[in-house]
Amino acid sequence: MFSPAEAFPAGPVRALALGTMFRTTGRGLFVTVSVLYLTRSVGLSVALVASAMTVAAAAGLAAALPAGHLADLRGPRNLTVVFAALEAVAIAGYCAVLTFTGLIVTAILVSVCETASLTGRSALIARSVPPQDRVRTRARLRVITNIGWSVGAGVAGTVLLHESRPGYLALICAAAACHLASALVTLRIPSLPPLEVAGKERGPRWVTLRDRPFLALTALNGVLCLHDAILNIAVPLWVVQYTRAPLSVVAWLFIVNTVIVVLLQVRLSRNTDTVRGAARAQRRAGALLTLSCAVYAWSANGSPSLAVVLLVVAAAVHALGEIQQSAGAWGISYELADEAFVGQYQGLYGMGVSIAAIAAPTVITTLLVGAGQPGWFVLGGLFLLSGMVVPVLAERASRRRTRAGERDDQVVQR
Repeated sequence: MFSPAEAFPAGPVRALALGTMFRTTGRGLFVTVSVLYLTRSVGLSVALVASAMTVAAAAGLAAALPAGHLADLRGPRNLTVVFAALEAVAIAGYCAVLTFTGLIVTAILVSVCETASLTGRSALIARSVPPQDRVRTRARLRVITNIGWSVGAGVAGTVLLHESRPGYLALICAAAACHLASALVTLRIPSLPPLEVAGKERGPRWVTLRDRPFLALTALNGVLCLHDAILNIAVPLWVVQYTRAPLSVVAWLFIVNTVIVVLLQVRLSRNTDTVRGAARAQRRAGALLTLSCAVYAWSANGSPSLAVVLLVVAAAVHALGEIQQSAGAWGISYELADEAFVGQYQGLYGMGVSIAAIAAPTVITTLLVGAGQPGWFVLGGLFLLSGMVVPVLAERASRRRTRAGERDDQVVQR
């Protein structure tokens, strides 16, 4: 039987779990209400809101690598706490948004702070959790993430049944309070000193940008992360335009995804705490995501009941691929990172995910909504190819890391 005390033992892991629960609950609250608040209460158009969010996402992307470098120089716990607290203030700032200019400024602040706090959190896990426990910890935190999002979205949905401006503002303030609570809980983790090597001159400052195999793995993980937009964007549009299934099935697909991730993420993340195991997980992810794309495409053929069955099967396979992609990404990002620049490496790897999030709406709608069934097979081909290439590049990156370690040992011996 699952025991929270055993899964999250006292110390850094438990503090990370509590902080994650607060942060993701707040995120669920905020994401559920933000667009409705800005369009229905503030009165901005959907186009203006979308453009502001795109600009903010780009600003967050640009902040990832500097945030990782700052985590190395100032310590990841301090960076995480400071920017989580600033994110809480920035979210509360949405209550004062009245114009498009105010929205742009506020959205950029929230995005930059979120990127910096999440980058610091990844580096904090790398430095405060034993290497053999990092992936398992991330898997357990992802379960907490799904639960937190669901709780936040559920609470927001209940409040929105009686839509009003005070209700919107209360939800935004609650989201800000959750982020502030996350920052305070993170203070329970002992402060970590800056990385000495990162603070000294050891070649170029941005060492991650010279690690070509790691850059390539970052890009491939970004391609695999395109799956995030399938359930959020592609499936609702696909169900309406190409299948005979009732629109209500979309809600059930979200439930299927959440339940599978919560139940299986930890179990299926085993043996991905090595470079080889993580690379194999991403290869499996590519195959599973490809299969899910094929089943999604087939749902356009047949009766409403057959379409529902195929969509549920596709969502289940999709969730399994998502689990493998995440587990493999954690293993690669930690095991192939230079321990002297771990924050930079986490920031860079996170950039691949952010780029995918920015590109996904355009890519997904063009391929799947515009092209129809053939688009699913093109996307599946991208997933399959990316997953197959990861083990090759991961092996090359591992050899590069071994050679670099041997050179450093020789320098120390001299």
